[in-house]
Amino acid sequence: MNQNDWSRSLKYPCRYHHRILGITIILVLSLAVSGCALDGTKFASGFFHTITPSPTNSPVPTSTSTIAPTSTPTATDTPTPTATSSPTMTPTSTFAYHPAGKVCIPILLYHHVVPMEAPNRYSISAANFAVQMAAFKNLGYTTVSVEQLVRAVEIGDTLPQNPLVITFDDGYEDVYQNAYPALKNKGFTATILLVSTYVGTETFMTQAEVLDLIKAGWEVGSHSRTHLDLTKNYPRLQEEIVQSRADLMQLTGQDIRIFAYPYGAVDPTVFKKVVEAGYTMGLGLGNSILHDLNTVYYLDRIEVRSDTELTSLIQAITCPEE
Repeated sequence: MNQNDWSRSLKYPCRYHHRILGITIILVLSLAVSGCALDGTKFASGFFHTITPSPTNSPVPTSTSTIAPTSTPTATDTPTPTATSSPTMTPTSTFAYHPAGKVCIPILLYHHVVPMEAPNRYSISAANFAVQMAAFKNLGYTTVSVEQLVRAVEIGDTLPQNPLVITFDDGYEDVYQNAYPALKNKGFTATILLVSTYVGTETFMTQAEVLDLIKAGWEVGSHSRTHLDLTKNYPRLQEEIVQSRADLMQLTGQDIRIFAYPYGAVDPTVFKKVVEAGYTMGLGLGNSILHDLNTVYYLDRIEVRSDTELTSLIQAITCPEE
């Protein structure tokens, strides 16, 4: 434990006790499943279950030597959903203290927000995105950060009545150009998960744009260094997990505490490396909007695709009645 970790342990002793316990559990599970194929599994709610990582149009740069390599990743193209009208209800958000423990906070995952009709399942049109943000605003949602969600789980925090986390993977420039203005218009912020070697390359955000988002209240995390399936590339874990954090800390001047698993794929080896690297929370894929101490290193995110209908999306993020 370094000096910074020690300082945080004094401030949040329960958080560090839980992480130490979590590491112990994962090591026991690693021994229990040694020799078994774990590709495409995730750790959540105290057990492993199989998931099918979604294909992604995120390219892998051929160069990994710098944050802004000369090789240019290319994004795939593809169709867009039809914008539908948003609800007209406009409740006023209220805030209340949430004690430590389970919270209901939906986390949404986006990739591309494009000007015209969406060219693929990972893209939605700027018009449709604006409709979704208007709907969330009208329904009384308030955006919070991933860190605030985890803080509420671990030690308790003050939360709005309808909290919502919005995340973007990969760091495409169209997010800065099209999603950022729509979010700002509604008073929303988001979390951007960057593939560190993509920053500054064609179709991806520049360092200046990333810093601009940070100034606007956005949160930044790592999505690896070259977007590999880490469960199939153990020799690259140091570079993909540890070095990507170092890259982004240098680029942003901030501590990077969030890791988003490429393709949502994780197993005990990857999980252990993420914890050892100094990340304090992890993001994956899934449909759950309930989070607790067992899921802080694999928080489910609902992927919003080009064919996602507004009514089904609203239903998916609605917390159950207590």
